[in-house]
Amino acid sequence: MTDVSAVGREYGRLCDFLRNRQDEIITTWTRRVRSLSPAYELSDSAIVDHLPALLGLIADFVESVHTGRSVSFEQLAKAHAVDRLGRGFDFDLIVKEYGFLRRTILDLWESHVGPTIDLAELRQLDAAFDEAVAQSALRYARARERLLKALDRVSEAALTSDDLDAFLGRLLQATLDGTESVDTVVILLREGDVLHVRAAVGLEEDLTREFSTRVGEGFAGQIAAERRPAFVRDASIDPVVVSPVVRTHGIHALYGVPMERDGYVIGVAQIGSLTAFEFSDEDKLLFRTMVSRATSGVVKARILSDLHSAEAAQRFLVDASKHFAESLDYETTLAKIARLAVPAIADWCVVDLARDGTTRRVALAHRNPDKEREVRDLDRGDSLDPTLMASVPQVIRTGRSEWKPDMSDQDLAAAAAIPGLA
Repeated sequence: MTDVSAVGREYGRLCDFLRNRQDEIITTWTRRVRSLSPAYELSDSAIVDHLPALLGLIADFVESVHTGRSVSFEQLAKAHAVDRLGRGFDFDLIVKEYGFLRRTILDLWESHVGPTIDLAELRQLDAAFDEAVAQSALRYARARERLLKALDRVSEAALTSDDLDAFLGRLLQATLDGTESVDTVVILLREGDVLHVRAAVGLEEDLTREFSTRVGEGFAGQIAAERRPAFVRDASIDPVVVSPVVRTHGIHALYGVPMERDGYVIGVAQIGSLTAFEFSDEDKLLFRTMVSRATSGVVKARILSDLHSAEAAQRFLVDASKHFAESLDYETTLAKIARLAVPAIADWCVVDLARDGTTRRVALAHRNPDKEREVRDLDRGDSLDPTLMASVPQVIRTGRSEWKPDMSDQDLAAAAAIPGLA
């Protein structure tokens, strides 16, 4: 049985009780907050969020009735409000959170210490919660207004853009315009294990699609590998940053988030600032919201692209079957098939026939007529070495298809060096 008088002597004042019983207060409060609908699926760490620091401030605020020290809730209460906005909490639920916390403190005080409490400390406790709610209301209203305006810009970008690149460009520009401290915004999309720049505004418009980084390497690569946001205070000198533009321009704060769908990272988006060494919670929330919409746009565009590719492939098979049935001249037919393949399912197509240990090119088609002429001029009719362990000779020798979804620069250079293969 607990000796109430002994416990009362141990804690003495309410501020001491708040500090010494913090873990118990947090555990009891978390259980009560989980009854709120947006918190059903949240982890305990996500629910607790800023609470330990808030409890520390409340204890300091209560103690100030004895010390006269000034205590401010402004930054922490506002940060908590923005976090809750990002997790789908309406403001009335934030007020309920504070109500649960106050009731939890008083219930535990009564169970451990007894019904007696210093009236001045109780008034100060009430004042602490009043101040926290007031500061939360200010930040929540401002952040929600900015978020709604940002979503309007996203909707406008989606409605006025007829392709993915235009949509991403407008989206990034809206992010740049809507955040004072942001000077550059970049989206890198994933192809296999490589992240390629797909859209950039601000300082990093200099980055072309030539720039890439592998998953697990560099700032963006680490975000993709770890599947969580990351921040560096001074990117211009941070060794993890590999972007030459970031270092050349002296970008300081750099914040990146993964573009994730169904547990798979499809890309990484990041913002940078020339002047700030930190982004506000509002700016981060705004950016994460923009990235979420950009992710949906990318996924939608890829689904449509796959559908169009499937339709094109189906049409190609139908047309190819007709040509095979129309003519017994196989070289003429193969030339027609190459023409059908471009641009329906490919950018270029060549057909080589093998006979008596030699190969002969019988069809060539390219999306760009100038490049087609160049290849014809380079093609001197050289027979391919049948012992080569790559491409056409390999397929002819083994009778098995060869598929390379991602041709590197080294692969292309090696292919170009083989006579008759270009």
